Amino acid sequence: MIVARRTFLGRLASFPLVGGGMTLIGNPTAVAEPVTPPLLVRYADWLAVEYGECLIELSG
Repeated sequence: MIVARRTFLGRLASFPLVGGGMTLIGNPTAVAEPVTPPLLVRYADWLAVEYGECLIELSG
């Protein structure tokens, strides 16, 4: 079942689109990680760093 879904999604992603296309490269190596409070904290920390770096770039 999972192999059939991957095949379907791979073929779907290879259809030509207006303005270009999309290609999947390689095979997935792991399943999606469930969202947990520690994962959300880690993501929020990463976003804060990225936001800070963006402000530094904008200010010159």
